[in-house]
Amino acid sequence: MSQINCIRDLSKQGYNISKIHTCTGVDRKTIRKYLEQDDFSPKPPVVKRRTSIVAPYIDIITEWLEEDQKHWSKQRHTAKRIHERLVEEYGFTGSYDSVQKFVQRIRTDIRTKGTQELV
Repeated sequence: MSQINCIRDLSKQGYNISKIHTCTGVDRKTIRKYLEQDDFSPKPPVVKRRTSIVAPYIDIITEWLEEDQKHWSKQRHTAKRIHERLVEEYGFTGSYDSVQKFVQRIRTDIRTKGTQELV
């Protein structure tokens, strides 16, 4: 930071970039960058959210799982069976893991909706 302040002070005194380069030994591109930049605090990285490959099939999967609630527990769809059915019926190209994670999220939502506090 002291080097940046030194470069800025020399610029305010009227020195050009070449003269500052000879005085400080800093590269000309770096001097330009320091003179043009006002804020030197680091910027946090921007996280880009991708859409899930399962997203187009969300309605179908939730419909299957809600229908499964009416059936006996051994007759319900597993994540593996849902993946196989998506591949067979809809030509799904995603992995089993993506389907499994999505099914797990939906099942926890279904379980939390079904509880009620007794008073």
